[in-house]
Amino acid sequence: MWRRWRLSVGAISALSALAPIAATDSLRSLTHGNQITDSKSETTEDPNLDPDGKARLNLKKADFLIVGGGTAAFAAIKVLKDEADRNCVGNILMVTAEHHAPYMRPPLSKQLWSSSDDLKFTNFDGKRQSILYKDESFYSDHPDVELKCDESVVKIDAASKTAVLSSGEVIQFSKCLLATGACPKDLDLLNKHPSHIVRENHSVFRTVEDFKQLKAKLRPNSKVAVIGGGYLGCELSIALAALRDKNIEVVQIIPESGYMGLVLPEFLSKWIGSKVKSMGVKFREKTRLKSVNALFDESHAMELDLTNGEKVRADHVIVAIGVEPSTQLADSAGLEVDKKLGGFFVNSELESSAPDIWAAGDACSFYDTKMKCRRRVEHHDHAVVSGKLAAKNMLSSANSCNEKQGINNGNASKSPEAFHHQSMFWGDFGDSYGYEAIGLVDSKLPVKAYFKQGNSFVVVESGKEVQSDLDLSEGVLFYLDPSDREAKKIVGVVCWNMFGKIPFARNIVGENFSENDTDKLIKNFIV
Repeated sequence: MWRRWRLSVGAISALSALAPIAATDSLRSLTHGNQITDSKSETTEDPNLDPDGKARLNLKKADFLIVGGGTAAFAAIKVLKDEADRNCVGNILMVTAEHHAPYMRPPLSKQLWSSSDDLKFTNFDGKRQSILYKDESFYSDHPDVELKCDESVVKIDAASKTAVLSSGEVIQFSKCLLATGACPKDLDLLNKHPSHIVRENHSVFRTVEDFKQLKAKLRPNSKVAVIGGGYLGCELSIALAALRDKNIEVVQIIPESGYMGLVLPEFLSKWIGSKVKSMGVKFREKTRLKSVNALFDESHAMELDLTNGEKVRADHVIVAIGVEPSTQLADSAGLEVDKKLGGFFVNSELESSAPDIWAAGDACSFYDTKMKCRRRVEHHDHAVVSGKLAAKNMLSSANSCNEKQGINNGNASKSPEAFHHQSMFWGDFGDSYGYEAIGLVDSKLPVKAYFKQGNSFVVVESGKEVQSDLDLSEGVLFYLDPSDREAKKIVGVVCWNMFGKIPFARNIVGENFSENDTDKLIKNFIV
């Protein structure tokens, strides 16, 4: 059941319109102690000199440097470009290691598998749509905007505000956004295996190039093992099993108990697990990969030895066990990194521990002012909103600097805005089941759920016995704060097989749940 949200450039305005970012007082003290740490990187090299000690003549200037080419980076450059269309803001440079201009990642594990074109998919309207947010003309039709693909930033000197590219070119920037995203984790059992058969016939999955390579490797009647039971592992397993023309046999290896067991309460995890099995996915729960052996025959297949004692034959193994935020630039720039959650440690305005450097998307650890905790979020909606906010705050900072220098470019300075948005996310289990969610959703939290049964609904709670004949195909789940047993504060909401309810769900996240208001609350979800 593909999302009711159109993933396009319009999605950026649509998603943010549901929960606009409101300007609030600065919350800098919630992050780096009482104030932002003015961390200056120690440099032993002069970025204005080449390795021979000669002055660099090709020092490129960029008023705004965006490092990365994902959704957060695109959301940021769109804000900056829109402003550049109205006023003079200076030149904007985006540097991405990817071969393509910024694109949507969600279709890579969903609709794109049923498409004959590697860059186009059928959206919920039944229309063909490119995964690219905009083609390259979007970046080239403005004299002050430049996109550099197939290139990466390898070093940043925060003190001199310079960035060194993989080509050796040096960029002098005024403001910098780190939207570096995350890298998929791999397993040493596979990527360091002595046999080339194992090393070459396993993959991680993150980019459109990963998608193309995997699609090319999957022959008819292939046996595929997917390791991981999170969002990506589940969506990929279901998408591959649905490729009827290739007749792919999918075995999913899940360390947790139940399907999507880290997110869904046990009663719903078991229910959807039975549906997924009927879709052709053979999943093994509470199981891990123990060892792997290459089969030295004409098949070039592998034998996976699982911790449950089972042996599984596979032609290809996909590792989907999560990601690591890409913070390699922190060392050279002297930036603070969240040791617990990972990601660049930023304040509520998404500014890092170094002046004039911001971070957004998967790679930033921010303080959630509503949940009163520090978080790092890896969802599309978060990338959109954090990228937009970082760009707005970069512009505000630049305008403030210009005013202090007596420069009038037509832009009035504004106070920086704090991030308080509760990001939504969504997922699909084939064509018949899906969900939209918001807030903190963790199967370890107490859950109170309401499922539609004809013209009424039934209440189901985690940790309590559930009737086996209940229809759990449509309902709403409230995740509650376990530390506040009396007030029952709602910290997360899952709209199960019901769509368009996120605006209301966003309004009640952080509010107390009252038994007396149940009917009034539920009617906003179940009609």
